[in-house]
Amino acid sequence: MPKVKSKTTPKRQTVSTKTAEALRVLGLDPESRSISKRQIATNYRNQALIYHPDKVEHWTKEKMQQAKQRAQEEMQKQVQRAEEEMQKQVQRAEEEMQKELQRAEEEMQQEVQWADAKIRTLNNARDTLFSVYP
Repeated sequence: MPKVKSKTTPKRQTVSTKTAEALRVLGLDPESRSISKRQIATNYRNQALIYHPDKVEHWTKEKMQQAKQRAQEEMQKQVQRAEEEMQKQVQRAEEEMQKELQRAEEEMQQEVQWADAKIRTLNNARDTLFSVYP
């Protein structure tokens, strides 16, 4: 018996999840055994015509209003997040200034105590001098 090559199509490798999702978006079945470049290009063109930003006539006014509302809500959330972040930064700056002020006051108190001790020492020395040399 002569050896005959099998006429069955070799089994296609499974595609990655990203590729499978891309095929689904284009309206193709990722489980299909054969998908040609022509099918991908055709489905891409069809989907691009349907969902092109300049051609949204198929959307109803209600959907357009919902899209605008979602965009406004998202913008408000971003503004709110920015305001909260700014408030946190202001609070951190104020806390840092309070700490710096506290450190400066403590240093000043230490210098006053040091100066007071020096004055007492000088006064004691003066009293000693006046008692020895009246």
